[in-house]
Amino acid sequence: MLAVQLDDRALFLERWQRLLLDLLTPEAVRQDPRRAEFRRLVAAWGGRAAVDSAGYRLVRGFRLVLMQRLLKPFAEAYRTGDEPRFQVGWFAQGEGPAWALVTRRPPHLLDPAFRTWDEALLAGVDATIEQLTRDGATLAQRTWGQLNSPRVQHPLAKALPWLSRWLDMPTLAIPGAADMPRFQEGVYGASERLVVAPGHEADGLIMLPCGDSHRDWVAGRPRPFLPGPAVQTLVLEPLDGN
Repeated sequence: MLAVQLDDRALFLERWQRLLLDLLTPEAVRQDPRRAEFRRLVAAWGGRAAVDSAGYRLVRGFRLVLMQRLLKPFAEAYRTGDEPRFQVGWFAQGEGPAWALVTRRPPHLLDPAFRTWDEALLAGVDATIEQLTRDGATLAQRTWGQLNSPRVQHPLAKALPWLSRWLDMPTLAIPGAADMPRFQEGVYGASERLVVAPGHEADGLIMLPCGDSHRDWVAGRPRPFLPGPAVQTLVLEPLDGN
């Protein structure tokens, strides 16, 4: 059960990784040298949302950029007046139609700014590279942990910021993401990990953020469910005759 709760495999992104590797052919890489580093990091990705993984962040970033580009025309189609009735981010089930577009590649839905679907998808790669390197950083420096390092702030510090140095938790890189059992992305995530069975509490495990257990929660190191050996025991017995 603990292994399930700490599972940070990004299984559904594996097909997006394969798509990228097929797309970034030697010819495509020759057209833009930046694509060579992008392809190398994507190929080396170990399939997990690990804090030291640049490959995960690149695959994830490409998918998000591409979904915005692919689904925006559908959102625009529902425009009323100056504002679209739907935003791309509202497509909670956008994965299905987006994947259908990049695999089936219907000619009538190709952005007229491009001659082929490969050209349109490579533009998504270039946009991802531009987005991640615009401040001078390299792609290898854009690890998942660099982005997924939430600031866990005490409620009092939100009102009185000068208290942050004493009350806030340290800002630490956290593995996992919103679409896997190890749900942890930004300030949202598992507020508790617990494995315990009735009658076997002494074998139970628990992880809680904040306090002195915060670093263990970040690292996935479990602590005993019970604070220590029982000091007192309460026994409930029925009255005689009842």
